[in-house]
Amino acid sequence: PGGTTAEALYHLERGFDYFESFDSAIFSELSGGQLMASVNWRLPIDLESVSANGGLDLASLFLAIDPNGALYPFDNSFFVPSGNLFGVLDRPSDSLVFFQGRFTDPAYDSDVILHELTHAVIHTLVGGNVGLIAHHRDAQGVHQMSLAMNEAYADFFAAAMNGNPVIGEYGIADEHRRDLSARPRQVCGDRFMNEEHHDSAPYSGALWEIYEEFDRSEEIEEAIFLALATLMPNASFQEGAEATIGAIDSLLGIEAAERADTLFSHYGSDGTTPCERVRAVDDGVTTSPINLSG
Repeated sequence: PGGTTAEALYHLERGFDYFESFDSAIFSELSGGQLMASVNWRLPIDLESVSANGGLDLASLFLAIDPNGALYPFDNSFFVPSGNLFGVLDRPSDSLVFFQGRFTDPAYDSDVILHELTHAVIHTLVGGNVGLIAHHRDAQGVHQMSLAMNEAYADFFAAAMNGNPVIGEYGIADEHRRDLSARPRQVCGDRFMNEEHHDSAPYSGALWEIYEEFDRSEEIEEAIFLALATLMPNASFQEGAEATIGAIDSLLGIEAAERADTLFSHYGSDGTTPCERVRAVDDGVTTSPINLSG
């Protein structure tokens, strides 16, 4: 069994109406002029087994695929910009791809559908996505905050459209579901492990708590959308917070903006404070000896 075009189309139409309420021209600006959506994808390579055995880089995996081989399910979905991916996957326009999973079908999960649709919106608004390049470097080291922001916005808008802060109750395995209202708060820096979905929690959690603070108002949704539209590629959490606070100030006033700024600060960054990823070692902390035997 597989998800049908009807389920995906229904939720995509919901998403189209939602984002067009903020920007009526948003979907006329997609690269390639339209958005393609495909369901029930399978791959002629067992990626789950390959991953369990150490895996290869993605480009090598695509090149190793046997087009005449068996087709395997894969527990994932993704947004693909128009163009040629790794020289093997050519898409004439921006695309959403929903695989046939091993145990569930993402095309039945509205969280997944709306999440991937938001990636297409981000790609259009920010000119190549917030953090299309996964890793960046600054004075504190390597990070992928901007790619994590991409995932945070995709989670937030999917959650807002569905009125539920938990992402993927049906289509995502328990250990990978994300709860934007999770407590204790996921704090910037402490949360990071350089995996974009995991690292997104301090930013998506801040957006959701601000949304809740203002009774899930449409003005907050609009402010977050307008802030997103002002970001440059590879923006930081601080830049995203600053843009969001500014948009809230414009729509709801200075007191609301100050409340939002305070809530952002609970997650480790706000309109003036960057995400600190370096922690001082306390006096008295000891380290384990290094085992040189391997």
